[in-house]
Amino acid sequence: IRSIAYFPDGRRMISGSDNTATQQWDIKARKKIQKLRVFCKKEVLAVAVSRDGRWVITSGGDWVGKAELKVCWVETGFVKKFGGHSGRVHYIDISEDTTLLASGANDCTARIWNLDTDKLVTTTKLILKPVMTLKGHGDRIQSISYFPDGQQMISGTLDKTTRKWGLKTGKDIQEARNICEKDVCEEAVSRNSRWVVTGDGDNISDEDDGEDVGELKACEVETGNVKKFEGHSRDIYTVDISADSTLLASESIDKIWNLETGKFVAGPFKSTDWVGAIRTRRRSLQSSQLG
Repeated sequence: IRSIAYFPDGRRMISGSDNTATQQWDIKARKKIQKLRVFCKKEVLAVAVSRDGRWVITSGGDWVGKAELKVCWVETGFVKKFGGHSGRVHYIDISEDTTLLASGANDCTARIWNLDTDKLVTTTKLILKPVMTLKGHGDRIQSISYFPDGQQMISGTLDKTTRKWGLKTGKDIQEARNICEKDVCEEAVSRNSRWVVTGDGDNISDEDDGEDVGELKACEVETGNVKKFEGHSRDIYTVDISADSTLLASESIDKIWNLETGKFVAGPFKSTDWVGAIRTRRRSLQSSQLG
């Protein structure tokens, strides 16, 4: 399984995996829901559910330039494709108002798609085109996130940069560009828009012991001040920020950090294998519970 996403009701979940299928699950019954199972031609790398629960998005592809990006209307099972990417699509995100989809891929571009329900349902086109293509990165895009206002977006790539994009102009905001020492594997934006967090790595051992060196940073958007969170010894492939924008969860040594002080407040949590995803529960993880 590559990716998971909850439905807004909290009772269902969607998963995507290397077996080229997405599966909907009834969490309470712990059973598959057969009526919504989308089959893809390639590996499913990411899944997302719109905040109104109407749409499920799947993305993926292969290593020879085939991209796959689909939208499924949950109520009817109706599926349409988004065409444009020329490399596998690693990451997707849906804006807070559920009207826009962002995707990032191996072709070094991020693309913006219209999720307007009326247009998706009424159009006769089976393959839809992006409303905007964002160019400028020099390597594949690993992660993208909307800002809560839906007017800006952040992207992180293997060219060792993060870029902030103005979605009215389709251009990156150069003064907000961040150059990192390592490949950017993951980034996240806090729900109050105060923090942009990046997690990265470079597959270089710090003690020649076969372990990678990870770097975790938080940039305060208004001031540009950067905090570093020390202690990781491996690449950081996933991060998440709590609903109240005070806590940061990071994969590698699996710790919870305080974004204001930069200190860790919980963990490390042990796992028996490589951790591919980490998520804070939107309504449960708050700083008051750890302090």
